[in-house]
Amino acid sequence: MTKSFIEEKKLQLIYITILVCLISSMLLSIKLWMGQRYFPLIPVLDFLPQLKYPYDSVLFYFAEIIFALNVIYFFDRRLHFGLIFSLIILAIFDISRIQPWYFNSFLLIIPFYFLKNQVENKNVLVNVLLKLIISIYLIWNGLNKINISYFKEVIPWFTQAFPKNLSVFIFLMSILLPILEIIAPIILWREKTRKIGIILVLTIQFFYIAVTSPLGHNINLSMIPWHLSISLITFLLFQKNHAFQESLKLIIVDLKLRMLIMLIALLPLLNLFNLWDAYLSFNVYSNAGARGTIYLGEKTLKFLPTGIEKNLKNENKPNIIDIKKWAINDLGAGIYPEKRAFKKVKSYFMKYSTDSSDVILNLQEKQTIFKTPESIIE
Repeated sequence: MTKSFIEEKKLQLIYITILVCLISSMLLSIKLWMGQRYFPLIPVLDFLPQLKYPYDSVLFYFAEIIFALNVIYFFDRRLHFGLIFSLIILAIFDISRIQPWYFNSFLLIIPFYFLKNQVENKNVLVNVLLKLIISIYLIWNGLNKINISYFKEVIPWFTQAFPKNLSVFIFLMSILLPILEIIAPIILWREKTRKIGIILVLTIQFFYIAVTSPLGHNINLSMIPWHLSISLITFLLFQKNHAFQESLKLIIVDLKLRMLIMLIALLPLLNLFNLWDAYLSFNVYSNAGARGTIYLGEKTLKFLPTGIEKNLKNENKPNIIDIKKWAINDLGAGIYPEKRAFKKVKSYFMKYSTDSSDVILNLQEKQTIFKTPESIIE
């Protein structure tokens, strides 16, 4: 078999891995995509309708058919466009669907557009684009963890997921995670340390799996396929070396590719100034997004839909609803951590209230590099 044929088969396996990851994560958070749910649909644009059950099923099944066809027929450009279109449509009808695994998988699908271009070394080109996106993801994921909230809240949460006799090891691992994720791409791109880099990335991803799986907190299971896929994709991409400088030349000579990589790499900078969304900035387990709780008066609680109580129950404070926990309980995935999403949740409860003072949103804005998050009462 020729080298080009082997490279194409490897890219096919990566493509299938991404799609299987998406399908698996969607099934693990099925209420986010179809079926009866209590957590409100939040369209990206206000004028868009809320496609509730059973109409939301049409979009979901259409997407699943497109996914399956893309797995079977690699690589058909029309199906590839259909895949991208279906992912965009699903997202714009509910912003909560733009989970980190969803957005990151979407980015990894884009390079395959260049696979059928009539250019020399097209397989290598796609390979390099994928490598760069993975590298950018890892670096930003590490950088975003360098915040007070990560060290005060996330690290203890990591530690609580494991037996006490492992607490010291898990604490040290958690402290080192930001640094390890930042240096991982540097190690991966160097020929002498490439294998160590692969082991490092696999260790980080399986640490995350252990935290979220039934072995740990047993929460937000839709993230697990993403961590598995990033492990396999990293192994496939970096098992053989492509010289860093020569690889970059393939990107530099093409204006479209330069712009694509620059946008992916630099837009997360705006998140540091609260000018770009956290979930679009490679924030995984950084706890840097906005957070909020809703206070509901007794009058409003009486008028809520039957059955919603099991997801809202808070024995210590029955009138206070942690919106993120509610989303995870009802949908299997967290709320999109931006102020506008939390305000939409408040609007949802206002429909069941006759008194505006009976529904109060306590919002904590996301932390930025120059601003400590403030609590806002609305």
